[in-house]
Order: sequence, then structure tokens, then C-alpha cells
Amino acid sequence: IMVPKTHLQCILFLLSLLYTTCRLEMESDFDKWVSWNMKSHQRKTILENKRSGLDLKLQQAESNKTILTVSKDGGADFNTINEAINSISPHNTRRVVVSIAPGVYRKCK
Repeated sequence: IMVPKTHLQCILFLLSLLYTTCRLEMESDFDKWVSWNMKSHQRKTILENKRSGLDLKLQQAESNKTILTVSKDGGADFNTINEAINSISPHNTRRVVVSIAPGVYRKCK
């Protein structure tokens, strides 16, 4: 079969156009797939944090917590509640639990 040169050029042009269009759609689909997976991962991470009830900073604070004990009889870290609270750094990032032994604590003047 003899095909005129102009017809052959048209066919090649249409094939190259079709190839380019399909390739762009495939790249676009790939970009959509990557974007969808990233969003899905972010949603999953947020849901896991909500289930655990703690955000990342709070989880870190909990994992490195410290316990201060207060007792009037001197058998603890501190004798007064104020001493225990004043010992905590203003820029503390750890959870601090102040355990107070039974007794009557009065504010010192």
C-alpha cells in the first residue's frame, strides 16, 4: 500500500500527539497518587495521635517525667510545697508530678 508522504506525516504527528497526551496524563495521575498517599499518611498520623490522646510534645514530656516528693517530717525531697514548686525550671518541658504526703501545710509568711 502506497501512502502519500503528507498522510504519513499526519499519522506520525497524531501518534506523537497521542503519546504526549497519554504521558502527561500518566504523570498527572502519578502526582495525584503521591499527593493522595501523603495526605492519607498525614491523616493516619493525626488519628493515631488523637487515639493515644497525646500530641508529640506531650508524649515526650510524659516519657521523661520527674516526681518531686513533699513531706513535713523531712522524709522527702522537700519540706514545703513552695520549695518543690520553686525547684521547677520556668522553661521546663518535662512532666512534673508533685507528690505531697498527708499533713497540714500552711503558707509561710
